[in-house]
Amino acid sequence: MHTAIALVALAAAAPVFAQGPDVAAWNEANRELGWAVRRAVEDDPQGTDQLDIPDGVKDSQSFLIGDGSEDYKPYSVPCPTGVNWIRSARQGTSQSERDYLARRQPAMDQAFQSMMTKAGLSQMPPRTPVVALSLSGGGYRAMINGLGMTQGMMSQSPESSSAGTGGWLDAASYMAGLSGGSWATGSFMANGGMLPTDILQNVLNLDSNLIFPSDGKVSFYLNMLSNVRAKAAEGFPTQITDYWALALGDHLLPKQWRLDTSPNITFSGLLSNISQLQNAELPVPIIIAAEREPGEVVVPSNSTVWEFTPWEYGSWAIGQNNNKTAGFFTPIEYIGTRMSGGQPVDMNKCYKGFDQMSFVMGTSSTLFNGGLLQLAQLNSSGLVDLLKDILADVSQDKNDVAQYVNFAANYTELPNAVSNLEYLTMVDAGETNQNIPIEPLLMSGRQVDAIVAFDNSADTTYSWPNGSSLWTTYDRALKFQETFGITIRMPRVPSTNGFVNQGLNQRPVFFGCNQTDTPMVVYIPHYPWTWYSNSSTYQLQYDTPTALEQMESAMRSVTLNGTVPEWPRCLACAMSDRSFGYTAANRTQECQDCFDTWCWDGTDMNQAVQGEYEPVMGVTPTWLAEKGLSNNVQTSGITLASATAAAASAKPLLGGASIAAALAAAALGAMMTVLH
Repeated sequence: MHTAIALVALAAAAPVFAQGPDVAAWNEANRELGWAVRRAVEDDPQGTDQLDIPDGVKDSQSFLIGDGSEDYKPYSVPCPTGVNWIRSARQGTSQSERDYLARRQPAMDQAFQSMMTKAGLSQMPPRTPVVALSLSGGGYRAMINGLGMTQGMMSQSPESSSAGTGGWLDAASYMAGLSGGSWATGSFMANGGMLPTDILQNVLNLDSNLIFPSDGKVSFYLNMLSNVRAKAAEGFPTQITDYWALALGDHLLPKQWRLDTSPNITFSGLLSNISQLQNAELPVPIIIAAEREPGEVVVPSNSTVWEFTPWEYGSWAIGQNNNKTAGFFTPIEYIGTRMSGGQPVDMNKCYKGFDQMSFVMGTSSTLFNGGLLQLAQLNSSGLVDLLKDILADVSQDKNDVAQYVNFAANYTELPNAVSNLEYLTMVDAGETNQNIPIEPLLMSGRQVDAIVAFDNSADTTYSWPNGSSLWTTYDRALKFQETFGITIRMPRVPSTNGFVNQGLNQRPVFFGCNQTDTPMVVYIPHYPWTWYSNSSTYQLQYDTPTALEQMESAMRSVTLNGTVPEWPRCLACAMSDRSFGYTAANRTQECQDCFDTWCWDGTDMNQAVQGEYEPVMGVTPTWLAEKGLSNNVQTSGITLASATAAAASAKPLLGGASIAAALAAAALGAMMTVLH
């Protein structure tokens, strides 16, 4: 019981925290929160979670309002000189990003040549292609699957190497993540590119519920409270996202950066703390979020997309839905600094530490206003109507978003559609239905040649992808070109109906094969090769053996379970095509044969889908079997004692351990506060 009360107390106090420097009100709120937690513990003698708390400590301020930790809060420093505080997106990527990739280039050259040789392609292109991985959103499902798919491209994995796909990660320039995919990207980078199955078994804390941890609940909530309190005391707006972020970090980051130690690793700090990034041994990590404009609850598909890298935070095109201009970037290390006209307001007071890794991952997965949309689908009742009203109020108070100081405030040297905003309001970019973070990789400044798009979306009734993310990005690219004259280098893709009717959501497929002005997109959806990988987005707890099965099955969506002999060669053809400058007229015959098989043929069966897509675990995808591509066709599903439970967990759920339930608890907490 005390966990729910603690959560609702935190949520109910968020509006007070957001008021900033009103220290008296803020301290009063903290006292109320402390007593709420204390009462909950007294009501539930087991609520201490076996923590040995002496009576004297129970009566102390530390127990009531936290341990005073300030690891999470931004801190002020004198502003450095010689910093380019704001730069136009028209300049392309930052010099720091280019320098990093230049240091990484020799290793990528070697890895690329090795993969081409392993694939049996003797002809080398004049340059190494720019390769990027793109990990979709979808909660823990997307994180587990995305990490598994990444392992499918790692040379450190014996199974992936044996299947012929392991090694491509070493040739990759970029790794982009969104929402659950950002958790995969962030955790992978913070753990130095460790083999994902090792991260799962040795680092991740998935056995403990993301919001209702199995042990240490009191210290969990009090530590969160202390850290968010310290951030608010510095005058920064805080919101439910701060608590969400700290919970994420406590489950996904290495132990030295968790709540009970020092939750203070920043995105920019990865460069100095992770040797593999210091030595340019890993791809450039990119995490993205979307901007929700003032007054919006539903985020439109043409919202501004913002990106975070270890060097910069910014957007390639900014502005309201009907007023886009070229975007801007700023050094991410100082994004907590209040700016005006392209310079810090006070040169004696810049802020570092706002780019907490946990907060960036939390920003990319800020799903809270999605709870309003979910509740709107429920049958009306007095309680549901009340919850809707409360959640709508939370949205208006901006407690369901992540607020960032607008570094482009009052900047007028170039057209600037956000110059009048004090804060930039970020939400989960998946809310635009662009659930695969491809857009930052399509920008001409990065010159990406091949994008491997891992789709772990839950688009269908039973939580399988249907290609809608790619279609949304393509449709957005068309509209941006028509309306704003902004070019987004997205290849043509079929409609969502076409994806499903043609079975393109069941197996890898290449897009852009006969276009020369876009990257090649290698689309890889998750499929139940050896485990049901379609767990609910709102499942916030996994036992390690189940998560391991799911991760390894997702890896086999990339390797095709080692059963398709031509797949490594055809994948290499897709990766290298743009660096050869090939078209259908001059490709090698072996690669043209691959493209004849694996490329989308350009037809779009845009009729209504008949029936539900329900793949059976262990059965070879229909297309692979019909084409005679698999050397081990399986027509009967895998029979496991746990298979039924796995399948059951794949059904849509809103109850139990879910974000929606947490939102309802938060709303009830707000209601209780009003009533009392």
